[in-house]
Amino acid sequence: MTSATDTDTNSPASGATSPTDAATPATPAELSAAVEVVASFVHAFDPGLYSGADAEHLVTVFTRAERLGGAGKTLAATRAAECNRHVLTGHRSPAEWLASR
Repeated sequence: MTSATDTDTNSPASGATSPTDAATPATPAELSAAVEVVASFVHAFDPGLYSGADAEHLVTVFTRAERLGGAGKTLAATRAAECNRHVLTGHRSPAEWLASR
């Protein structure tokens, strides 16, 4: 549930037309859905069913996803710290809050 303290004027608009549309960022719900697609793939992933070339490509794709996830986590954690989310969840510092995630 979103409260008045969760809202800010810098939040992206919620009607993204495409994840690749640079003018309109994806919503948190859209990102969560994309992560679920990756989770579903990994859950059913049988490396033996893929050629060496496909496996090599998947390594590249997973490496990119890993880097993007780290960058996104850093950006989001910085904003959460600016908004004192760690205080609202009972943590002494943003670092303690992040370590608990």
